[in-house]
Amino acid sequence: MKKLLPLILLSSFILQFCTDNRKNIKDVNEITLSQYFDTTGRDDISWGGIKMIKINTPKGDFNVWTKRTGNNPRIKILLLHGGPGATHEYFQCFDSYFPREGFEFYYYDQLVLS
Repeated sequence: MKKLLPLILLSSFILQFCTDNRKNIKDVNEITLSQYFDTTGRDDISWGGIKMIKINTPKGDFNVWTKRTGNNPRIKILLLHGGPGATHEYFQCFDSYFPREGFEFYYYDQLVLS
């Protein structure tokens, strides 16, 4: 329960922010569906926005799993999960909220040995 409390508070804050500022965000950042789903120049479209990013470190080579959803030059959100052992999966509920608001958002998972 102690580990879930920060997530619940963060989720509650984000949802409250989205609800309270919905009109202001749309006024400042009107974006059409065609702009939001524009994949021009992206190299991750055949995988639904998923990309493995290779990282070379003194400890070895690693891959970081990432996923991008949407296209918005003004509002981008990076969803940071707790770890180790946690993944992006408990943030997937935002798939129901963020696209509706036009937010571009990114998931990531921690390093995976290559």
